[in-house]
Amino acid sequence: MANKPDYLSYRTWWKPSRVKTAGYQKVYVAKTPEGDILRADYNFQEDLVRLELKPASEGGKTYVAVVKKGTAIREQEVTQNRNLSLKRKIAAFKHIFSCIPDDSLLQSLSGIYGLAKVSLGRDESDLSLDKSGDYSTKESLPGESFFDRLRRPRRQKAPKEPLWQRVKQRFWGEFHDATVGVGLAFLVYQYFFDYVILGFALGALGFLFGGLDWTLRKRDPLLAKVLIFVVVGSYFFYTGYRSQ
Repeated sequence: MANKPDYLSYRTWWKPSRVKTAGYQKVYVAKTPEGDILRADYNFQEDLVRLELKPASEGGKTYVAVVKKGTAIREQEVTQNRNLSLKRKIAAFKHIFSCIPDDSLLQSLSGIYGLAKVSLGRDESDLSLDKSGDYSTKESLPGESFFDRLRRPRRQKAPKEPLWQRVKQRFWGEFHDATVGVGLAFLVYQYFFDYVILGFALGALGFLFGGLDWTLRKRDPLLAKVLIFVVVGSYFFYTGYRSQ
């Protein structure tokens, strides 16, 4: 490892990955040019972090530390299933672990093994303070859940892309939602022949598609789409109610 930490490079090594360990909601994995593999699993509900280290120089040995609210509750060399202190092992890679792009995860570690409590390697020009002196929590980082956003005191503000690029990225997704929504609404009306039920269905579809944007597509819901479904649904509901 270099004498002077290159935090900007370390940060780019970390990538979100699939959750494979039960009880954790988020995973980050990094691989160094030397072949070392670092992994961090995060359970934000219980402030629980699982750090995994596979040094390339140790022939495949795997070290795992489970940390709860800043206290190591398990330290183990997995290959031989033996307990041992991992302070020196993990501290040797502390600069890389400190660049995990998740402030909440690092705060759960509370500086154990000499790790930073706030993610390093950010471009300071991309950070903006809010009135309280903390970084704004109004926008989410890629892959960040709603609960992470609420708990995160700081954020990295991503530069906005040009409008035409944002429209291009979202067009087919929104077109898909509109097509499916209209199709389902048509089927509901053909089955019930009731404007009241049709109104309920359109309103529910609006909130459903907005929720899918937030939870599965990891992006902010398009408010206009939700409002169109709700407003049109309200119109049909009112029309059906008045005609009864």
